[in-house]
Amino acid sequence: MRQFFSRTTGLRITICSLFLLTSQLSNAQAENTANPNTGSEPQTIKGISALNHWANMVERLRNPQLDPIEQLSALNQYFNRFSWRSDRQQWQSDDHWSSSFDTIRTQRGDCEDLSIAKFSTLLALGYREDQLRLHYVFSRHIKSSHMVVSVRFDNGQEVLLDSLSDDLKPIAQRNDLQAIYRFNRDGLWIPKLGQGKRSLSLIPSWERLLQNDPILRNPELLSQQFSSL
Repeated sequence: MRQFFSRTTGLRITICSLFLLTSQLSNAQAENTANPNTGSEPQTIKGISALNHWANMVERLRNPQLDPIEQLSALNQYFNRFSWRSDRQQWQSDDHWSSSFDTIRTQRGDCEDLSIAKFSTLLALGYREDQLRLHYVFSRHIKSSHMVVSVRFDNGQEVLLDSLSDDLKPIAQRNDLQAIYRFNRDGLWIPKLGQGKRSLSLIPSWERLLQNDPILRNPELLSQQFSSL
């Protein structure tokens, strides 16, 4: 019990330290937009509480007895409960991709923000890079651009995590989505230009997150922390 408490406490310290560092570097405009008459301290406390809640969720989902589909379904539902906010509402911008920490600490965002947070959490849970893709698509259902996350198992099965639905469906059954491009931390794939991997420099918003988001930069660190619990 003492060893478990020590490891859990160490994990909390690691996460909270990363969160506080990220909070200091976050765009101050978002804080002012949310509540221009409120100091940063109450928002920071709220953010730490939200991050601890996320850490508890990740610890629970690392249970090796949990069915993989149940694990992914729980993760998808967790983020789908966040409040939807457009980039214009949250960032005063037409297009802004939030870091995983910003999305988790504020518990709000749009489809891109939620998908990126899901992707980061999957990495922290120990999923391999080659199993994961972020898909930028056109949704015929909402008649707009959209983003989802795919997870491919070793048996070849591939399912989508979608902020528009709690249900997990095989990617082959999502005829409502028209592919535009897909990517992860290793590269970019554009179906209309062939199967070759292309440079991530074509997605500057993603390159910025790879430099500034602690989970995306070093998910293995958090994954090792979780796996030692």
